Amino acid sequence: MRQSEWPRARQEFAGKGLVFHRVPEVKEFLRLVGASDPAFCVLPNCSPYSHLAASLWLCKAPTMLIDAPEELPRAGFASVDFDNELLVVAECEAEVEMVGSLHRSPEFKALQLGPVPIEVLIEPSAAADVDASIRNYADGLSVVRADQLLLADGTLDLQLLEALRARQIEETIYVRFFDPDSVNISSRKCPQVPQPSLGYRGIRILEIDGAWVEKFHAATELLDPEKTVVVAPMVTSAQELVRLANLLGPRYQRIGVTIETPAAAVCCSTLLRHAEFVQIGLNDLTQYTMAWDRDVPQEERLPRNHIAPPVAALIKTVAASCSAHGVRYTLGLDLRPAADLAAQIRGLGVTSISCARALARPWKQAFSRL
Repeated sequence: MRQSEWPRARQEFAGKGLVFHRVPEVKEFLRLVGASDPAFCVLPNCSPYSHLAASLWLCKAPTMLIDAPEELPRAGFASVDFDNELLVVAECEAEVEMVGSLHRSPEFKALQLGPVPIEVLIEPSAAADVDASIRNYADGLSVVRADQLLLADGTLDLQLLEALRARQIEETIYVRFFDPDSVNISSRKCPQVPQPSLGYRGIRILEIDGAWVEKFHAATELLDPEKTVVVAPMVTSAQELVRLANLLGPRYQRIGVTIETPAAAVCCSTLLRHAEFVQIGLNDLTQYTMAWDRDVPQEERLPRNHIAPPVAALIKTVAASCSAHGVRYTLGLDLRPAADLAAQIRGLGVTSISCARALARPWKQAFSRL
C-alpha cells in the first residue's frame, strides 16, 4: 500500500494474498513473503510474544491472524478497515464479512501529535528506519541487533551502517551483541541442550565459542567506538558483564544490558554498576518469569492486552532502579498498542519504550490518549 493512500479508512487490495495453513518458521515466512510480494498475508493465530509475531511488524504487506485460515476462499476479495483495524475477505464483493483482525500495515504517515509523556524509540532493522526515527512519529533510535548489521550472505549492510554512523554525530548508538540460535552454534563445540531457548543464548555463547567477539568487531567496524554502547543480552549476573567487557578489549568501553531474565531484574542495581544503558526485553522476561514458551499461545501466562502481574512487578523494580541511578532505560516490546496496556506501562513508572518502526505511531497515539 502506498503511503499517500494511508488516510483512507478502507482500502481494497489487488493481487494475490499469501495464506499459511500452519504457523510458519520465521525464516520461512520472511523468505516466502519476500519472494512472492503478496498483497496481504493470512496466518494462524500465534502467541503475541513469539518470534513470529515480532517478525510480522517487518512484513511489507498487511497481515492478519485468524483461527482457521484453511477455511478461507481460494479466490475472492479482500479489504481493510484501518479505523477499526479489521481485514476482511470474501468470495465476492457483495459478501465481504469479518474473519479476523488486522495485525498491521507497514507505512505510517507522520502526524503532528501533542506532547507524549513516554518516549517512543525505533529499533532499526534497515537504513530507512534510522531516517524514520527522526520524523514526527518517533522520538529517536533504540537498540539495533548485531545480526541486523549483516546481510543474508554474511556481508555488511553498508546502508544501515552508514545511516547509523551518520547519526553518531549527534547521538550514541546502542548495538546488541549476537544472540545466536541453535542453527548458528557448532554442535562440535556446544554440548547438547535439551531446551534450546535456555542453554547458550546471548553472551553465554562466549563460554564455548569466543569467535563471536571477532564477528561482532567485524560487524561494527564502521561505527565510532566512542559513540557505541555494546548491549549484552541474556545476562544473569554482573560477572557476565565484566567478562564481556574484558573480551571486547580496548575498542569498546561502554556497556549496556538487556534485562530478559528474573535474575537480571532482581539484581538490577548490581548490574548498573557496570552498565550505562538498560533495555527491558518484555518477551523473554515474560517467558522466563511465567515458565512458558513464548512461542506457544496461552492467554493467562502470555496476555495480549496487559503485562502479567509478576512480570509487571519486575519491570517496575527495574524502572525505579534505573531512575534512581540515573541510567537511561527503555522497555522493548512487540505487543499491539491497547489503552489498558498503555495505562499499565505508564503506571509502572516506565518513561521510554522501544519497538519496531511500524509500531511507533500507534504507540504514540495510545500514550497521547491517556
